Amino acid sequence: MIYCTISELPRYISCSTNMKKAIDFIMTHNLNELPLGKTIIDGDKIFINKSSVEAKTADLLKYESHKNYIDIQIDLEGDETVFINNGNCDCIETYKEAEDYALYNYCEPDLTVKLNKNFCAIIFPNEIHMPCVKNKAKTLIKCVVKVLDK
Repeated sequence: MIYCTISELPRYISCSTNMKKAIDFIMTHNLNELPLGKTIIDGDKIFINKSSVEAKTADLLKYESHKNYIDIQIDLEGDETVFINNGNCDCIETYKEAEDYALYNYCEPDLTVKLNKNFCAIIFPNEIHMPCVKNKAKTLIKCVVKVLDK
């Protein structure tokens, strides 16, 4: 997991074959102007899910992980905490290939990261994470840039 400011994202273009194109898009477009829902950048290699999400307490959420996609989590409005766990949670919903996720029960985080409109988190495949943990804001407008890690 990488935690950085939006302006620092270009440092990480070499993390994956598709990362440069994804970061170039983030740096040259106003994400606030994207519609809610899915925006395709490069087929199934790069797309953005923009949503309005209710932040919740951790006991109401589940950890998740992905096998194929890197998440670049960006809050446009509001703030949240993202929990990271190093693999100590029990899997409660096995990996679903079509949706690229598995779910895990709650366990204490090994790391917590606070996101707001100036910061982002890059979460790599197989990193167990729980986004949308309530901080101050109840509602978030956020983009999750999905980058195929191939």
